[in-house]
Amino acid sequence: MADEMDWRAGLGSLLNASEVDFTNQPLAIQIDGETLIPLRLALSGEWTEKRATWRDLTSRWVSVTKGLNTTQLVAMRHLFEHSAHAQLVKLSHLDATGLDLLEKCVTSGVTVYSDTTRTTVLCPTTRGSQAVLVITPHEDGSVTVVARAENSVPGPRYETADTADADCQSLGTRLQVLRGRFVACTGIKAGVNEELHALAAAQARWEIPAAQANDFWANYAKHLGELGMLSPDSMNLVQEHAFGTPQLCGLLRLHEMNPQLVEIRWTVRRRSATDTVEVPLDPNTADSEIQKAMHSVGSLGGWNASEIQTFFTKKFPIFELDRIRELIATINASQRAEVDISPELQHIQIFSDGPALDLRIDQIISPGQATSQSDEDAPDFAADFEGLPEDEPRGWGLRYGLDLGLRLGQEDLDTKEFLAALGRVERWWQTPEGNWVDLYAAKNQQLKRLIREFTDLGLNDFSGGADFSVGISNFGLVSALDALATTRHFSGDWEHAVNKLVDPPEVSTPALARGTWRGYQEDGFHWMMARATAGLGGILADDMGLGKTMQMLAVIAGQKQQLMDSPANAAGAVFVIVPASLMGTWEEQASRWFPDLHLYAQKTSVGKVAADWERVAREVKQADLVLTTYTLARMDIDFWQTQSFSGLVFDEAQFVKNPSTATHKALVRLRAKWAFALTGTPIENTATDLWSIMSLTVPTVLPSLSVFTRRFAAEALSDRGEAAAELSDRVAPFLLRRTKDSVAQELPEKIEQIVSIDLEPAQRTWYAKYLTAARAQVADANSPRINILTALTRLRQLALSAKLIDPQAHEDGAKVTYLLQTLEGLRDDSNLNPRQRHQALVFSQFTSFLAILRERLDQAGIDYAYLDGTSRDRDRQVARFQNGEVDVFLISLKAGGFGLNLTQADYVFLTDPWWNPAAEAQAVDRAHRLGQKRFVNVYRLVATDTIEQRVLELQEKKRDLIGAVLSGQENREVSAGITLDQLRSLLG
Repeated sequence: MADEMDWRAGLGSLLNASEVDFTNQPLAIQIDGETLIPLRLALSGEWTEKRATWRDLTSRWVSVTKGLNTTQLVAMRHLFEHSAHAQLVKLSHLDATGLDLLEKCVTSGVTVYSDTTRTTVLCPTTRGSQAVLVITPHEDGSVTVVARAENSVPGPRYETADTADADCQSLGTRLQVLRGRFVACTGIKAGVNEELHALAAAQARWEIPAAQANDFWANYAKHLGELGMLSPDSMNLVQEHAFGTPQLCGLLRLHEMNPQLVEIRWTVRRRSATDTVEVPLDPNTADSEIQKAMHSVGSLGGWNASEIQTFFTKKFPIFELDRIRELIATINASQRAEVDISPELQHIQIFSDGPALDLRIDQIISPGQATSQSDEDAPDFAADFEGLPEDEPRGWGLRYGLDLGLRLGQEDLDTKEFLAALGRVERWWQTPEGNWVDLYAAKNQQLKRLIREFTDLGLNDFSGGADFSVGISNFGLVSALDALATTRHFSGDWEHAVNKLVDPPEVSTPALARGTWRGYQEDGFHWMMARATAGLGGILADDMGLGKTMQMLAVIAGQKQQLMDSPANAAGAVFVIVPASLMGTWEEQASRWFPDLHLYAQKTSVGKVAADWERVAREVKQADLVLTTYTLARMDIDFWQTQSFSGLVFDEAQFVKNPSTATHKALVRLRAKWAFALTGTPIENTATDLWSIMSLTVPTVLPSLSVFTRRFAAEALSDRGEAAAELSDRVAPFLLRRTKDSVAQELPEKIEQIVSIDLEPAQRTWYAKYLTAARAQVADANSPRINILTALTRLRQLALSAKLIDPQAHEDGAKVTYLLQTLEGLRDDSNLNPRQRHQALVFSQFTSFLAILRERLDQAGIDYAYLDGTSRDRDRQVARFQNGEVDVFLISLKAGGFGLNLTQADYVFLTDPWWNPAAEAQAVDRAHRLGQKRFVNVYRLVATDTIEQRVLELQEKKRDLIGAVLSGQENREVSAGITLDQLRSLLG
C-alpha cells in the first residue's frame, strides 16, 4: 500500500501542478515573430489575449488584474517597464537586463512559448539540462518511473538560422538574442518544469506493482505524455500500452455515515485490447478526456461548468431519491455514463404524501349497555347517568373504539410509531422497511393537528385495546378524520347515532296552544330533540327575535311526551336558568304556548334548612320545568346538584361566558342527560366565550381551557384563520345559528344608518382638553390598563355631553339637541298621521346621560318609559310602551339589551357606540324581531373627530371575529379581544 500511495501521490502531484487555480492564475508569453505577446487563461482553461495586453497587466485598476498570480504579474510589469517601446515588447528591445528580466519571468512560473504553435517553451540555459520522466517496464508486468535530467537539444527551427529566407532571417535575429540564454524545451508549463527539475535533482523513483500497472498506463502515463513530461522512448511505450477513451461509471448507494444521505460513487473505466481498468474518479483531474466526460454528464443534471466538481462529490438527501433515480435514467439513456443503483436502494420508496388511512369505529361497552345491536334494536343513546361514574362528563353516552390503520405503499405501519414521529420536529421519517415519508406533507400535518385534538381531549387514554376512545359528541372531530381516510368501517351503532344527529328522525312537533310553527322553528326543534335524545346538547344561537324560547319549550314538551310514552326512561324535570329579568317572560311564554307544562319557579333561595330542601325537592319532582335565576342557582348549588334532571337550559348564556366566575364554576356541578344554551351572541369578545358555554352544554367537544386558549382562543382571533375554521368545524354539530337573513321574508326591513354629529363649541373645547391629557397619560408604556380605560370613558362621556364631566356646564351637548329635535319631530308626525304612529327606543351606556334626556323630555312635555339596572317595575315600563301609553322608551344598554320584546318601536337610537357590536345588535333586535310589522329605522349617533369613530372601526373587527367562528368563514384581519395597544390606539 505504501508503494501504491507513493507512486500515485508523486505522479499525481505532477498532474495537479498543471491544473489551473482561478484565484491564482498563471501568465504566459507567446513569441510571435519578434513580438512578445502576454497571455492569460480563459474560463475554458485555454490561453487568450483578451484582457491580457501589456496595458491591462500594467493597469492599476484592481478589477483588471484580480485573480492573477502576483509574483508573475510583478515580473511581467518589470519586463515591460524596462523593455517596452510604443506599448510593445520585442526581442530586439531586450538588452542584457531585459534578458535577465525575461529569465526572471520564466523562473517565477511564466510560460514563454517560443512560437505560435505553443509546442515548445523557452528554458534558461543556466539549468543546462531538461528534466523528463523515463518509464521502464519489466517482464513481470511491473513498471519503474524515474525523473532524470537529460542534456537539452535545441529545437530544429533554431538550427536553420543561416538560411536566406526572410522569415529565417527574422528567426536568426531571435536566435542572436536568445542563444546562450535559453533553449527550446518540450511544451511543459514553467511551473511544472520547475517541479520536474526538482524531482530529477532528487533522483525521484517510483515502483509500480504489476497489479497496478494497468491503472498507471490507462490513467497516468498518457496524461504525463500529453503534458510533455516523458522522454521520447517513454512516449513510444505509452503508445504500445494505449487504453481507450475513459468512461464514467457510478453506483448510487447510501452514505456510510449518514443513512439520510445518498451518494453516487464515481469511477473511471478504460479498456485496452486485453484489459479493463476502473479506478475512483478524481473530480479534480487534469485529464481533458475525463473533464469532457464530466461536463457532459453534469450538464444532464443542469449543473454549469463551475459546479461540475461539486456534482461529482455531492451528497444528496434521501428524500431526493426519486429525482436522482430520474437523473440516473437520463444519464444511462444518453450513454454518456453508466450508473447502477445499489440493491439496498432499489426498493426504497419516497412518499411525499401521507399514508393511506383506514378508519374503523366499533362499539365499546359502557356501564349497563349491551354489546352489538342492529339498527332496529339500537339503544336509546341517552346515557343512564345514574350508572356512570361521578366524574363522567356529560356528552359521553356510549363510547366507541376508534382504530387507525396506516399503509404506506405495500407497507403496514405501526400506528403508535407513526403518530409519535408526527409529534417530533424532524421532517422525514424512515419506516421499518426503509421507506421514507414526508411528515410535513399537508395530509400528515392535518393528521397531526387532529391527533393533537384527540390527545388534548384525552381520547387516547383508553385501555380497551383501541387507538382512541370517542363518543358521539366527538362527531365533528371524527368527521374531520374521516375526510382524510381512504377506507372506513363504522359499526351500525355508530352510524345509527350519527344519522340521528345529521338527519334527525321525524318527531311530531308539539302543537302550540295558539299560533303556528314557522319552518325554521320546526327545524330547530328537530335539531335539539335529536341531540337531547342522544344525551348531548348544544347551543341554539339564532339571532335575537327568532323564537329561541319557544323552540326550547317545544323540546321540553316533546321530552315530556316521550317520557310519558316510556315511563321507564323518566329522569326528572328540565332545569332552566335565566337572568332575573326574564323569569316573567318564561312563565308567560310557557303558559301561552304550552300550558300543559307543569312549571315550578324558584324565586327565592332554597336556604340551608333540610325541611326547605325536602319541600323544594318535592316540587322539582312533580314539575316538567324548573325555573330559577343565575344568582339563585349559584347560591343554592349545593341543593341543585343533588337533583336529577333530564336536561339543563341556560338562557341568555352570555351571562356565563366567563369561566372564572363563581356562577360558571357552580353551574358546572349540575348533572343532567343533556344541556342547551340559548344565546344570540355565543361570542361577544373572544372565543373563550364559546368555550365557556360549550363546557356547560357539551363539555367533551373542546379541550381544557388552557389548551383551548393556546390553540383556539389565541389563534382563532389572530390573523391565522385556520384555527377559526377548525373551531367552527368542531362545534358545528352542536351549534345551530339562523340569522334574520334566513327568515328575511318573515321580517320587515331594517334600515341602519350612522348619524355624524359635530360637537358644540364648548363641548369641543372640553373634549380637546381631556384628549391631550389622556394622550400624555397613556404615552407611558407602563401606564396601567385601568388608567387607559378611565381616560377612554371620560372621552366617551364628553362625546355625549360635557355635563357628564362637569354638571355645571352650560350646554347639554349636540346629541341631546339632536335627539330632542328628532323625537319632537316624530311626535308631531304621529299627531298629524295617527295611523302612522311612531315609537322610539333610546339606548345609552350611561344612565347619567339618560338622566339629562329625562330632564329635557320633561321640559318638552314628552312622556316616556324608563328602564335601567335599578328599576323594580320592569314589566310595568315595558307594558306602558307596548300598550301605547308612551312613545319614547329610555333604556340603559345593559338593562335592556336582552329579553325584551318591544315590537311597537319602529325607531331605535344608539346614542354612544360601544366596542362590543353584539350588545348593540341585541338592543336593535328588541324591535326588529318576529311580531314586528313595520320598517325599523336604526340610527347610530357618532360624534365626529372623536373616539367614537375609532370605536366603530373596532366594532367591525369584532363582527368579523364572530362571523369567522360561528359561520366557519376565515378572516385574517381579526385581532384577539381588545388589547392594551388597541385601547391606546383609540386615542389616535
